Amino acid sequence: MRSVAYTLPSQGVSEYASHMAVGDKIKIIKGSDGHPDGVSIPARTSHDRCLVKLMDETKEVERDAALEAVLRLGSLALLDDRISAFLEDADGQIAYRFEQLKVLHDLRRNAWRGPDKGKIGEQWVDDALTEYAANVGWGDKFAITGEQPGLLPGATDTSVNKTGDVLAITEQGKRISIEVKFADIPEDPLSARDYSKKAPDSAWGQIVEGIANRNADVGFIVFDRSNMNSALKKSIPDIGYLEGAGLVCVVDWERGKKENLYAAYSVARALAHMPNYGRQPEAVAALVSQAQSVVEKMVALNDKIDEIIKSAETTEKLALKLSELIETYRITLAAIGTQLQTAAERDLSAEDQITHYKGDDIMELVKAHRKRRKSGQNTVE
Repeated sequence: MRSVAYTLPSQGVSEYASHMAVGDKIKIIKGSDGHPDGVSIPARTSHDRCLVKLMDETKEVERDAALEAVLRLGSLALLDDRISAFLEDADGQIAYRFEQLKVLHDLRRNAWRGPDKGKIGEQWVDDALTEYAANVGWGDKFAITGEQPGLLPGATDTSVNKTGDVLAITEQGKRISIEVKFADIPEDPLSARDYSKKAPDSAWGQIVEGIANRNADVGFIVFDRSNMNSALKKSIPDIGYLEGAGLVCVVDWERGKKENLYAAYSVARALAHMPNYGRQPEAVAALVSQAQSVVEKMVALNDKIDEIIKSAETTEKLALKLSELIETYRITLAAIGTQLQTAAERDLSAEDQITHYKGDDIMELVKAHRKRRKSGQNTVE
């Protein structure tokens, strides 16, 4: 493995060259036509902090390629008159100009942390996938749709649903919805849905809603490692799959790491093109997992009720809370049964899934029970 450091000599011979034997100096290799077509660089060790940091953060098998990139970029910089003049500035302007670069870098990072980071992320993903598809020879088309209304209704009568930030359409006409969520939201799968509360902004819900809203065949969600949910980052450090929804992809925007994005898109594309691929098995499996979770909660609640009865600590407020929980679980199981019945009659769509996940009708039943219970009309069966 070669390692190289760059020293801008202030006079004649560099410190590096003065410590090397003649045979170890950097040599120009000439081709058969007498023109230079190669450079021979002797083995050496560098303690340059930037180079050390770069190599330390690069996989061992990728370090040779990284070094080639460093040499290429450095050579281009030194060959450019303007940058060469910048580096050779002898009037004490180098530190000042580096400070200018730092300010520009800080401005870029502040923009990323501001209200426009969503748009920045969407553009970044769109550009990355457009370049990737072209490089591998796919004729896929990409469009930023984060500001465009989709098929689903908005949260209010006057709003529109914009879920599904980037839409990919493959050469074969398959549609892939990509939600770019560079923010801290939890996984919160269907099995964890609590219908006593409004549906959360979650990874599971965003994937399914994006598929439904963009009439897509498959979908996935993209997170940035620096600001994603800590629990989700721990369970899915790179790429993962949420049952009944789709892929989760983690990128590193600040370092320009896009490998996981390329891999996630390739997998999603392959799924969309599978002859027998459909959402039905996954949708049903998610419903079964939700039913199992509700039953487990009901069993645990029964144990809690037994403890309360034995301790004789039952209060009106606690009794009301227990009644609401039992009724919420009962209503949830009934809704799951309805979904499974629908699945027996036809394939469940992503719109069916997100409607069940949001559960507006289920929450209305829970609220109605709460009102009746508070007025003294206990309807628990």
